[in-house]
Amino acid sequence: MEFQYSYEIDPQFYETDGLDLGLPLRMHLDPYKEINGALRAQDDWSKNVRPVYSYKGGLGYPFSFIRVTVPECLPERLEIISYANEFAFLYDGG
Repeated sequence: MEFQYSYEIDPQFYETDGLDLGLPLRMHLDPYKEINGALRAQDDWSKNVRPVYSYKGGLGYPFSFIRVTVPECLPERLEIISYANEFAFLYDGG
């Protein structure tokens, strides 16, 4: 399989606790679409439901949820997937 939208993370930079089964960790190349989607969901939630304070949700450094779980997502779909995921986290109680 040819990877177009992601790169492999060197295994020395994360701990698997033996749960990786030898599978490589890949991360999407574009962090900005994920960040935009997550922050837009938080902003919409703050406006329409209740304020969101010091909440990161799926965003993290150096690894964030959507970029590592859907590494080969089409770039034009990454932001909306991030928005939907973040909304689900907020709905579930953060």
